[in-house]
Amino acid sequence: MNSALSEIEKSAQQLSALDREQLARRLFESVHGKELTDVDEAWLAVAEERLNAYNRGQDRGMTETDFFNRVQSDLGWK
Repeated sequence: MNSALSEIEKSAQQLSALDREQLARRLFESVHGKELTDVDEAWLAVAEERLNAYNRGQDRGMTETDFFNRVQSDLGWK
């Protein structure tokens, strides 16, 4: 990552959660050339709530190994 991008990221981290979400949406749209769908919006809301719970210590998350084991099991691969 170049230094200009690092500075932009550092500045963006100082924004409120709502402002970061709006910035992320605009960046996504600029890269993909389309607006987020309702499904995209719903997944973003779920992901943000999970991240907030993790940051508050209310959710411990899971290890990479546990994650992939669960995915494989849910897909019937294991």
